[in-house]
Amino acid sequence: MASTKGRVVVLGTGGTIAGTAASATDSVGYQAAQLGVQALVAAVPALAGLPLQAEQVAQIDSKDGGPALWLALLQALRTPGEHAVVFTLVAGKDSDLLDGTLVVAGGPAAGDHGHAHDSESLHGHALERAAWIGAGLLALGLLGGIGWWRQRRRKNPTLAEGAGS
Repeated sequence: MASTKGRVVVLGTGGTIAGTAASATDSVGYQAAQLGVQALVAAVPALAGLPLQAEQVAQIDSKDGGPALWLALLQALRTPGEHAVVFTLVAGKDSDLLDGTLVVAGGPAAGDHGHAHDSESLHGHALERAAWIGAGLLALGLLGGIGWWRQRRRKNPTLAEGAGS
Protein backbone atom coordinates (compact mmCIF):
# COMPACT_ATOMS: atom_id res chain seq x y z
CA MET A 1 0.00 0.00 0.00
CA ALA A 2 1.31 3.46 -0.88
CA SER A 3 2.03 5.92 1.92
CA THR A 4 -0.72 8.43 2.58
CA LYS A 5 1.38 10.70 4.82
CA GLY A 6 1.04 14.32 3.74
CA ARG A 7 -1.84 13.60 1.37
CA VAL A 8 -5.25 15.23 1.68
CA VAL A 9 -8.32 13.28 0.64
CA VAL A 10 -11.34 15.38 -0.28
CA LEU A 11 -14.59 13.42 -0.10
CA GLY A 12 -17.27 14.95 -2.32
CA THR A 13 -20.92 14.48 -1.44
CA GLY A 14 -22.54 17.15 -3.60
CA GLY A 15 -24.59 19.47 -1.43
CA THR A 16 -24.90 23.23 -1.39
CA ILE A 17 -21.28 23.98 -2.28
CA ALA A 18 -21.66 21.96 -5.49
CA GLY A 19 -24.77 23.85 -6.60
CA THR A 20 -25.14 26.03 -9.68
CA ALA A 21 -27.46 28.76 -10.99
CA ALA A 22 -27.65 30.82 -14.18
CA SER A 23 -26.09 33.80 -12.35
CA ALA A 24 -24.74 34.70 -8.92
CA THR A 25 -27.98 36.51 -8.09
CA ASP A 26 -30.31 33.73 -9.31
CA SER A 27 -31.76 32.14 -6.17
CA VAL A 28 -34.85 30.75 -7.92
CA GLY A 29 -32.95 28.70 -10.51
CA TYR A 30 -30.35 27.37 -8.04
CA GLN A 31 -29.87 23.58 -8.03
CA ALA A 32 -27.76 21.80 -5.44
CA ALA A 33 -25.28 19.01 -6.18
CA GLN A 34 -24.54 19.87 -9.82
CA LEU A 35 -20.71 19.94 -9.75
CA GLY A 36 -18.42 17.02 -8.96
CA VAL A 37 -15.62 17.18 -6.42
CA GLN A 38 -12.98 17.33 -9.21
CA ALA A 39 -14.60 20.50 -10.60
CA LEU A 40 -14.72 22.06 -7.14
CA VAL A 41 -11.05 21.32 -6.45
CA ALA A 42 -10.08 22.59 -9.92
CA ALA A 43 -11.92 25.86 -9.21
CA VAL A 44 -9.44 26.70 -6.41
CA PRO A 45 -6.11 27.61 -8.07
CA ALA A 46 -4.25 27.53 -4.73
CA LEU A 47 -4.83 23.75 -4.57
CA ALA A 48 -3.04 23.06 -7.85
CA GLY A 49 0.05 20.93 -7.32
CA LEU A 50 -0.85 19.86 -3.77
CA PRO A 51 -1.01 16.15 -2.93
CA LEU A 52 -4.81 15.95 -3.11
CA GLN A 53 -6.95 12.94 -3.83
CA ALA A 54 -10.56 13.82 -4.65
CA GLU A 55 -13.16 11.06 -4.32
CA GLN A 56 -16.82 11.45 -5.25
CA VAL A 57 -18.62 9.51 -2.49
CA ALA A 58 -22.12 10.76 -3.38
CA GLN A 59 -23.78 13.47 -5.47
CA ILE A 60 -26.87 14.52 -3.53
CA ASP A 61 -28.63 17.62 -2.24
CA SER A 62 -27.71 18.25 1.41
CA LYS A 63 -31.33 17.82 2.49
CA ASP A 64 -31.23 14.25 1.18
CA GLY A 65 -28.32 13.14 3.39
CA GLY A 66 -28.95 10.27 5.77
CA PRO A 67 -27.78 6.79 6.74
CA ALA A 68 -26.88 5.76 3.16
CA LEU A 69 -24.57 8.77 2.85
CA TRP A 70 -23.06 8.17 6.28
CA LEU A 71 -22.32 4.56 5.36
CA ALA A 72 -20.69 5.68 2.10
CA LEU A 73 -18.49 8.13 4.03
CA LEU A 74 -17.57 5.45 6.56
CA GLN A 75 -16.68 3.09 3.72
CA ALA A 76 -14.36 5.77 2.30
CA LEU A 77 -12.66 6.13 5.71
CA ARG A 78 -12.24 2.40 6.14
CA THR A 79 -8.65 2.28 4.88
CA PRO A 80 -6.34 1.21 7.73
CA GLY A 81 -4.04 3.93 9.01
CA GLU A 82 -4.26 7.38 10.56
CA HIS A 83 -6.60 9.91 8.97
CA ALA A 84 -6.68 13.58 9.94
CA VAL A 85 -10.28 14.67 10.53
CA VAL A 86 -11.39 18.31 10.58
CA PHE A 87 -14.85 19.62 11.47
CA THR A 88 -16.01 23.19 11.11
CA LEU A 89 -18.35 24.31 13.89
CA VAL A 90 -20.52 27.28 12.90
CA ALA A 91 -22.65 29.18 15.42
CA GLY A 92 -24.20 32.31 13.93
CA LYS A 93 -21.41 34.49 12.59
CA ASP A 94 -18.72 32.64 14.59
CA SER A 95 -16.92 29.50 13.54
CA ASP A 96 -14.17 27.28 14.87
CA LEU A 97 -12.25 24.27 13.61
CA LEU A 98 -12.08 21.02 15.54
CA ASP A 99 -9.43 18.59 14.41
CA GLY A 100 -8.25 15.18 15.42
CA THR A 101 -6.93 11.90 14.12
CA LEU A 102 -9.05 8.91 13.18
CA VAL A 103 -7.05 5.71 13.67
CA VAL A 104 -8.35 2.75 11.68
CA ALA A 105 -6.75 -0.53 12.66
CA GLY A 106 -6.38 -3.39 10.21
CA GLY A 107 -9.46 -5.58 9.76
CA PRO A 108 -10.40 -8.10 12.45
CA ALA A 109 -8.71 -11.46 12.25
CA ALA A 110 -10.85 -14.43 11.27
CA GLY A 111 -12.55 -15.91 14.31
CA ASP A 112 -12.34 -12.75 16.46
CA HIS A 113 -16.05 -13.02 17.26
CA GLY A 114 -17.11 -16.33 15.87
CA HIS A 115 -16.99 -15.69 12.13
CA ALA A 116 -14.78 -14.09 9.50
CA HIS A 117 -15.59 -11.04 7.37
CA ASP A 118 -14.55 -10.60 3.80
CA SER A 119 -13.75 -7.12 2.54
CA GLU A 120 -17.12 -6.57 0.86
CA SER A 121 -19.59 -7.90 3.41
CA LEU A 122 -19.95 -6.93 7.04
CA HIS A 123 -22.88 -9.33 7.63
CA GLY A 124 -25.23 -6.62 8.87
CA HIS A 125 -22.71 -4.99 11.22
CA ALA A 126 -22.19 -1.92 9.02
CA LEU A 127 -25.31 -0.09 10.20
CA GLU A 128 -24.59 -0.84 13.85
CA ARG A 129 -20.97 0.25 13.48
CA ALA A 130 -22.04 3.38 11.58
CA ALA A 131 -24.49 4.27 14.35
CA TRP A 132 -21.81 3.94 17.04
CA ILE A 133 -19.23 5.89 15.04
CA GLY A 134 -21.79 8.57 14.18
CA ALA A 135 -22.85 8.86 17.82
CA GLY A 136 -19.21 9.12 18.89
CA LEU A 137 -18.44 11.83 16.33
CA LEU A 138 -21.60 13.71 17.31
CA ALA A 139 -20.65 13.51 20.99
CA LEU A 140 -17.13 14.78 20.24
CA GLY A 141 -18.54 17.61 18.15
CA LEU A 142 -20.98 18.60 20.90
CA LEU A 143 -18.29 18.48 23.59
CA GLY A 144 -15.97 20.55 21.42
CA GLY A 145 -18.74 23.04 20.69
CA ILE A 146 -19.66 23.38 24.35
CA GLY A 147 -16.00 23.84 25.28
CA TRP A 148 -15.56 26.46 22.56
CA TRP A 149 -18.72 28.28 23.67
CA ARG A 150 -17.67 28.29 27.35
CA GLN A 151 -14.19 29.53 26.48
CA ARG A 152 -15.70 32.29 24.33
CA ARG A 153 -18.02 33.32 27.18
CA ARG A 154 -15.07 33.56 29.57
CA LYS A 155 -13.16 35.77 27.16
CA ASN A 156 -16.16 38.02 26.45
CA PRO A 157 -18.20 38.72 29.63
CA THR A 158 -20.82 40.70 27.68
CA LEU A 159 -21.95 37.43 26.09
CA ALA A 160 -22.63 35.96 29.53
CA GLU A 161 -24.63 39.06 30.56
CA GLY A 162 -26.79 38.92 27.40
CA ALA A 163 -27.48 35.21 27.83
CA GLY A 164 -29.90 35.75 30.72
CA SER A 165 -32.06 38.37 29.00
